[in-house]
Amino acid sequence: MSETITLPNETEYSFSANNATWEPDIERRCRRIRLRFTPDDINGHRYRHIDIKGWVRRHRSELLSAVATLVNEWVRQGCPPGPSPFTSFPEWGRVVGGILHCAGLPDPCQPHEDSQTSGDQATKAMREFFVLAFDYFGDREVLKNEFQEFVQQNEDVHDLFDWIDFAARRGLMSFGRLVVKFDKRELGGITFRLRQTSKNRATYQFFREGDEFLPITPSKPPAVADERGLGDSGGHSPTPCMEKENGEEKIKIKAN
Repeated sequence: MSETITLPNETEYSFSANNATWEPDIERRCRRIRLRFTPDDINGHRYRHIDIKGWVRRHRSELLSAVATLVNEWVRQGCPPGPSPFTSFPEWGRVVGGILHCAGLPDPCQPHEDSQTSGDQATKAMREFFVLAFDYFGDREVLKNEFQEFVQQNEDVHDLFDWIDFAARRGLMSFGRLVVKFDKRELGGITFRLRQTSKNRATYQFFREGDEFLPITPSKPPAVADERGLGDSGGHSPTPCMEKENGEEKIKIKAN
């Protein structure tokens, strides 16, 4: 006899890997534990506990007692929340962050340190790309051809995204799909805005917040790069913009 049941969503996942990379949404939802071993002969290393799982099972009561001691101290201090929020999991940040903080341990909700080989490499590279593009274009809107020429010819861009082959059409398409994901994102104090005016026409702009007034644009589904790459999407969409009339701001819809 089958039965439908409802259970609390308390599943946690863990994995280990060498130089793993992942998407930005994973980066902001995970807590990394970095294990680093530097000697040349990795197999020559001798661990204190060879069978770590067996050791944990044999010492389970002592380990749980140690955890309980941390929790009891947190309760004794009045269950203060952790010093930093963890937006994706606020309750975890409040409780676990509070427990570790009361024990004088580091804040588990702080951003991860940058790694050269693992983590969210796309956002790290794009943050530096925003700076390069802003230094090159300033805050002016540039057409797709000019933007594409900059991407194809700038060696600093190629070094940042060293996993993309900019000499190949497939590489340009890959970069185009990546750029679209960062539309309206702010990285390092610089905001990127992609305006798609038709299937084959787009403008790109990098600016610092407060430098100038920009039209309000609606959220649209992620654009899909065509064979020319760099964020082409099909169809036309109306673009609202702010205008002043008799001293009052009004939103008018202009069809492209």
